[in-house]
Amino acid sequence: MVASQLELLYAMLACGKEAMMAGDTARSATIVGLNHDLRRKRSFVLLEWDDDAEKHLSLPVPFGCSLENLPGEAEKAVREVSAETAALKIHAAD
Repeated sequence: MVASQLELLYAMLACGKEAMMAGDTARSATIVGLNHDLRRKRSFVLLEWDDDAEKHLSLPVPFGCSLENLPGEAEKAVREVSAETAALKIHAAD
């Protein structure tokens, strides 16, 4: 993930935390894209927040993931990146 995506994800997670603390736990996103990189044999799901079309997140899913399995794989990818970023230390560029 590039630095700008990490910054955006970190900001989205912070906003989500504020919303959860305010009692709004019904946040949701919609799958708006699935890309397969045939040369590198990898796939990515693109999510868009339902309450803010400016928020997008692209995450890796198993290569060749079917549309039938995509929602479950997307949820798993979100949970994994959430756990990873929750413990992430952010450093300023030198």
